[in-house]
Amino acid sequence: MRFALALAAAGTFASWSSVALAQTYICNFPRAAPLDSQHILPDQSTVTLDASGETATAHDPVIEIVHGGPIEVRVSHNTDKRLTVKWELERDKRVFYTLSIYRPALNADIQLDNPPSVGNGAPKYGNDFQGAKGQCVER
Repeated sequence: MRFALALAAAGTFASWSSVALAQTYICNFPRAAPLDSQHILPDQSTVTLDASGETATAHDPVIEIVHGGPIEVRVSHNTDKRLTVKWELERDKRVFYTLSIYRPALNADIQLDNPPSVGNGAPKYGNDFQGAKGQCVER
């Protein structure tokens, strides 16, 4: 009886250890400018990669303003060395974000592609391209 109980417990533990879990990364970009009408590059972003590694969500202060909560993002690269996700936001114009996390050190960079507004000489929200380097922690 004890042997059967121990065997059942070992089998349960083995099945738990083989279950893949979602990965959440909290990334800080300390050199990003404060959010205002000319800067929309966030100083912190959270990315959650599902257990399959094929879909992800992102959340940051800019996403919160536009959508009120996390959004689904596109996983464009996911290997042992790098995770890259991309998304676009639209409020009064479209802007495009790319966030890459470099494994195993969890260094990160975030890029904003801010195309010029049609019929407007100066780009709204600052420079056409903005970026910052940072560090992530896995939660």
